Amino acid sequence: MDLSAHGLVYRKKEERLVASIRQPAGGREEILALFQELAQIVKPENRAGDFFWINHYINSLESGFDVEVGVPVRMPVADGRVSSKILPGMQVLCAEHQGPASTIGESYSKFRTATGEAGLISEEFIIESFAEIEQLLTGPIEVQYVLHDWAGLFRKNLSRVVGESAAEKIFGEMDSITVETDLSQRHELTLCAVSRLVELGNEFDSYDAISSCAHVFPDNQTMKLNNVYQAIYAQTGDKLAAIDAVIEFMEADPGWGVEIFREGEVIYTAKNPRDRTAHEAAKTDAERRKAYCFCPLIRDHLEEEIPPEFCYCGSGWFRKQWEDASEKPVSIEIVKSLLKGNERCQYAIKIFD
Repeated sequence: MDLSAHGLVYRKKEERLVASIRQPAGGREEILALFQELAQIVKPENRAGDFFWINHYINSLESGFDVEVGVPVRMPVADGRVSSKILPGMQVLCAEHQGPASTIGESYSKFRTATGEAGLISEEFIIESFAEIEQLLTGPIEVQYVLHDWAGLFRKNLSRVVGESAAEKIFGEMDSITVETDLSQRHELTLCAVSRLVELGNEFDSYDAISSCAHVFPDNQTMKLNNVYQAIYAQTGDKLAAIDAVIEFMEADPGWGVEIFREGEVIYTAKNPRDRTAHEAAKTDAERRKAYCFCPLIRDHLEEEIPPEFCYCGSGWFRKQWEDASEKPVSIEIVKSLLKGNERCQYAIKIFD
């Protein structure tokens, strides 16, 4: 896959100190007002780069955007609603949008095409950057698609779980994967590595390593679960009552998108379909299962012999939620899997005492 053919550039962004304001906003005019507030507080001499805003996809809003407006700074800022933090390093695909913001969808479409060809997935946010805040409306705007480094996380967690020597053998030729590796090769190399891990025969190691490669569920979301769980547990001393309170909260809050219930001490959960429209319109089981699947590496290969343990990656989404809520480790079993021929992936979660 040739990034330049899609008008994209790959960059590594180093971690940086930023000053920012985060709050919901209904559209770009409201976001511009936040930038104007930020620019009044952060003095020009303290700025160390372009203005940016982050669109956080995972949130509990029924409409609008979960917005974080910011600018790199030389010294920390703590003034009213402006706070400072370290924005971590990240890998991004960049598109330079030259027109007004009203046509920015043209630039966003470049990411959909390129990432589809390469089987790349994003983190749960996207960034726009510009030199002057008015460019939020007028352009030019650099759109930054933040990549989820699955291969890098897999390599890191293999070393943690099975040791460096075994990790090197399991990872194998995955070290040749780059951002421009096409989907078929990415699928083949990743599947071979996951199969080698599974062949070791330790189910927990497979779960631990693969689930740790999942998207990092936002801390500000999981802290809501923690607040609910810990409050009920402090009142009752009853783990099951705390679990039920969290489930009730998740069912009422729009930020989760899961089917969830408890039987005994086990929590059963599954994501809603990736493409709900295609899922509802599907005429065959194969079409329905493909529309359900979130993983670009396997959704076109669901009829092949692929270890179901691959779906432990999806379990990492729920592992983060319940470990943060309970402040205890959890175990997760794959109850149903598209790779077993089921209509969805369902997980059984148990919180350790």
